Amino acid sequence: MKAYGEKNSTLLPEFKELENFLAERKNLAPAIEPHMSKAAFFAFKEPAYPKFASSRHMLRHFAKPVPRETLMKAIEIASCAPSACNRQPARVHIIEERKTLEKLLALQAGSRGFGTSADKVLVVTSSLKCIRWGWERHDPYTNGGIFAMNLVNALHYCEIAHCILHWSVSPSVDREVHKLTNIPQDEAIVILIACALPPDEFDVAASPRLKAQDIAVWHTKEA
Repeated sequence: MKAYGEKNSTLLPEFKELENFLAERKNLAPAIEPHMSKAAFFAFKEPAYPKFASSRHMLRHFAKPVPRETLMKAIEIASCAPSACNRQPARVHIIEERKTLEKLLALQAGSRGFGTSADKVLVVTSSLKCIRWGWERHDPYTNGGIFAMNLVNALHYCEIAHCILHWSVSPSVDREVHKLTNIPQDEAIVILIACALPPDEFDVAASPRLKAQDIAVWHTKEA
């Protein structure tokens, strides 16, 4: 918020709420947004997985179209994602027609300022044909989410800039997007991913992570 206020100080001279908010927090650490070259950002494809995994970040800087064969390579890599009973329900709808892409992003309503610079939007869905019982109702999103994580790792491996876009929309918007994109009604939309090839240099948003001790909860059997 501090960096936002400094950057937009000339545009927001009367933004007293932000000024008061920051005045009460004088010891805020500066926002860190490392400026990186494309070569440095994708430098960890070959070392051990922990280094590769931690080098992946969401990017909102898009420059060039993604070649079809490069994207298909990433999807092929992602297809090894595990799924319940190996049903493999994940599907990827690749939206690249500009009018459809722009309408889709307008309905998603969470990528203003960078979304329309993407070359493609990937709509990750989960086939409901793979659901057999009522108690499996969460499986489309669990399996689709696992696939989406595999996919963004594969996109990073293939040096494709990408940003996950939420799909927290009303049922009416969900139905409208199914109709807009011709996604079958028996596929649940799980998440959207905007992507393109990155510029040669760009800023990366710092995203500090919780430590393992902040996440793990041990349920130890008493002696």
